[in-house]
Amino acid sequence: MIEAGLRNTAKADGSRAAVELLIKHGIWVEALTEPDNRDSANSIVRYAMMGVTTDEDEPYLHLEWTDLARHLTQEPHSYSETEVKIFILAASPFANVPVEMRDLTSGLDAEHAAWVVDAVASAAGAVG
Repeated sequence: MIEAGLRNTAKADGSRAAVELLIKHGIWVEALTEPDNRDSANSIVRYAMMGVTTDEDEPYLHLEWTDLARHLTQEPHSYSETEVKIFILAASPFANVPVEMRDLTSGLDAEHAAWVVDAVASAAGAVG
């Protein structure tokens, strides 16, 4: 349901590459699935609006990209540096957050770096 909601919303707002990067990484889908305490520093559910469309009966999940990016970069939490980097890279076009690719990609392992390359290529329209 989380993945379908993200993908359905991405159809409408052009965030397909970002959404696929978050889904591939997994931790953000898991965090949205967990019924954790909304007051917890790690709760990201407060930055998501989930529901079902009335006209097509499809799930949607809208992320507040800017607010969640701000939380991850300015507030205490226990997400890893790599987890935050992946989110910021995915969110940058939607959170209006300029990124320094060198800073955000340094320290990523080969798998995560490949995901980032795929997301950038997809966002640029180079990948179907």
